[in-house]
Amino acid sequence: MSSLNLTQSKSGILKKSVDEILKDAESFSKVARINTNQIRKLHSHVTKLWTRYNTYRIGDENTRKNKLKEAIEELKFIKAFLAYQEGRGVKGYEALNSKITSLVDEVNDEETFDKFKKYIDAVVAYSKLEEKKSKENRK
Repeated sequence: MSSLNLTQSKSGILKKSVDEILKDAESFSKVARINTNQIRKLHSHVTKLWTRYNTYRIGDENTRKNKLKEAIEELKFIKAFLAYQEGRGVKGYEALNSKITSLVDEVNDEETFDKFKKYIDAVVAYSKLEEKKSKENRK
């Protein structure tokens, strides 16, 4: 299956290997210290977009291209959500806004969309681990 590319590619984390993406997500989660409850809405929205797009992956090229374009356009609205949360002063959203906004800007094809979804999954997982470690250290 060929990879659809809708815009000019940027160099960044989503062009790196899965191992490098996981390392970056783990490092980011340690530094940002984001409560998993806070990131759940973001994760849920990204998962819905990714799932909606994936239902069309086996379709014809034009349908896939249109659905990918729609998903990427919708994904860009995450920037507004993050800006709002940061503006409210929610702990961890300043770092999250900066990081995720730059990653959203990298999403321009199937590969980067998949890697973005996996990055968000990894941030949630590592944030949960950091949350657990923090609670254990307080005991």
